[in-house]
Amino acid sequence: MRIQKFRWTNQVQEEYDDYHLYILHSNDFMTFIGHVFDPDPDLLRKAGDLKDGENYVFIRVKAGEVLGRGTTPDFGVFDRTKPNAFIKPSRYEPLMLYAQPPFGYLKEDISSRMLSLISRTGEPKGGSFVYDQEGRLIGNWFAVPDAKLHEMSWDDMLAFAPHYLDTRRIEVGFSGRLWSDTSSLGPEYLVAENAGDPDPADVTPAIGPVRYHLEALGGDGIPGKQARLTLLVQMLDDTTLKAELFPGWEDDVSFGEGAVIYYR
Repeated sequence: MRIQKFRWTNQVQEEYDDYHLYILHSNDFMTFIGHVFDPDPDLLRKAGDLKDGENYVFIRVKAGEVLGRGTTPDFGVFDRTKPNAFIKPSRYEPLMLYAQPPFGYLKEDISSRMLSLISRTGEPKGGSFVYDQEGRLIGNWFAVPDAKLHEMSWDDMLAFAPHYLDTRRIEVGFSGRLWSDTSSLGPEYLVAENAGDPDPADVTPAIGPVRYHLEALGGDGIPGKQARLTLLVQMLDDTTLKAELFPGWEDDVSFGEGAVIYYR
């Protein structure tokens, strides 16, 4: 087992410990439970003295054993027999390359109960973060050619994907490289409904420049009223994208000095 221990400070300046648990089931399969704020005392006793950061300990666990408690824990699996279909896998950390929705690995009764709590409208019910399609706009783009994720900041990233709950809506994620005034708005936007903007899965280099009308997402996932933006994009080829943002909703825009080049 690998245990990550973090020390955080909450809004009232109280320190607390946050544990992430990685359980190795075989050489190709691992499960992950994150944000365990109250580890079971027996687990801590077996683990011994844990330092902040990475800890590798040999602890056997079995089905049904209580490992700890958390208010909103993360849960996931990593399966090396099922690599994710990123267009450029070399950009991603090993765990991200093999992360899978956990529900298909659980007993049917547990999986059904967990899936019943998810309000996502589309399939897969357990969600996805891999939307890359060769020669299409949809998916992940990066402003630094060939760099790995950990070598970049959020400012270097741009993504087009279905909204994580309402998959009928398209979400666009970006940050300061495109637009410096997002700090008070949040970097995530939805393509406006009924605007007639194309599905990014249908956009190819042959189409030319494409315009998207964007509205800011509020903190609860509902479009906020604080910002409208126009995003102009053009796939220069299968792996290169030009993008520029404009304030408000504009129908007559063209690329200028604010354009940014992104790469797969």
